[in-house]
Amino acid sequence: MEAKKIELVSSLVIFAGVLVLTFFVFQPFFHILVLAAVLAVLFQPLYKKLLQLWSAGKSFWAFIIVILSLIFIIIPIMFFGLQILGQAQDFFAMTQKGQFQYVQHIGQGIQHSIRYIFPNFSFSLSDYASKAVDFISINLGGFLSQTTYIFFQTIFLLFAFFYFLRDGETILGSFLALSPFSKEQNKEMLDSAHKTITSVIRGTIFVGLIRWALLMAGFYLFQIPNPMFWGSLGAIIGAVPGIGTPFAIVPAI
Repeated sequence: MEAKKIELVSSLVIFAGVLVLTFFVFQPFFHILVLAAVLAVLFQPLYKKLLQLWSAGKSFWAFIIVILSLIFIIIPIMFFGLQILGQAQDFFAMTQKGQFQYVQHIGQGIQHSIRYIFPNFSFSLSDYASKAVDFISINLGGFLSQTTYIFFQTIFLLFAFFYFLRDGETILGSFLALSPFSKEQNKEMLDSAHKTITSVIRGTIFVGLIRWALLMAGFYLFQIPNPMFWGSLGAIIGAVPGIGTPFAIVPAI
């Protein structure tokens, strides 16, 4: 009896140790795995519809969706991200050099208006600009210096996305087999998680893209400097639930 207890405790300790080691192995890639899982959830309905055309082509359709997401999502995000970082750096650098005087006037107007309510309020745009340009310069340099690392992260993301899309139900079934809850409870939790991911991610992304495109087009039309940077800033601010849209649209207008 004592031998069985020792064997059970030893097995539990070894299992816990393996779990801890596995966590530390995958911890640097955890955000990539989460992103790949979210992409797999978003593209799962399209994947299932394509499987109805050719049920034996699981790997084929998963590969096609991964390639299309690379061409139409990942590569454009990287391209526009570099453009936005470059425009942000140019803007803050010019602000430091004393250009963009209209921004300084806006800062003074904000400070003057708020001082009617808070007399001791102070708003120095040059200080914020100095900190921002340092932050952007450091991160842009780090981004460019880690091109190889980002490339391998992207490859890993695509591989994880492929397997989550193709074998997601099998992987999920393996985890559910270890769940202490009933099948009905597991199904209810999965349905709730799926609805939350699809509604929040799709709504936020699609509405944000539309807002970004409209703001950027307006800034281009009226020849506002660095339109991509300002459009992206407006899209990010507009993503704040409830109050984001007026805080983005009104200053843009």
